[in-house]
Amino acid sequence: MTKKRRRRRRGRPRTGQNPMIGTRIPEGLLKKIGKVATALCCDRSTAVRWLLEKGLDSPRATLLFRGLRAGRPGRAVDSLIDIVAADHRTDLAKEAARRAPPIEKVKAEIEALRRSVHAEELRMAEVDRMALKEVNRNR
Repeated sequence: MTKKRRRRRRGRPRTGQNPMIGTRIPEGLLKKIGKVATALCCDRSTAVRWLLEKGLDSPRATLLFRGLRAGRPGRAVDSLIDIVAADHRTDLAKEAARRAPPIEKVKAEIEALRRSVHAEELRMAEVDRMALKEVNRNR
């Protein structure tokens, strides 16, 4: 009997067990990831993995996952969209306050503050709603 020789595949040999995922990242976001990598004293890919883990463990992602598990993703997604939209409006209001002429600056800053308070209220209301639901489920 002859021994079957294993044929080598073309290209670079595999280096790890985890799959490589390629993605396009805008220049501005890449610079931010680079700053995170510098702060963590690691390479960019490790920084991206760390940021993804932190993002997926965040309260927003938790809300989305709970809604998906309950079979009602619509409510969780709607809440998440409301929170993200409120955050976006807050960011826009802060940018408007920064660019406003001196006479309008105080009004714009007050509007930005109101929007940030509204966004935080939305976030906390959703967290409270999910906590109550969890308490009722455990009874």
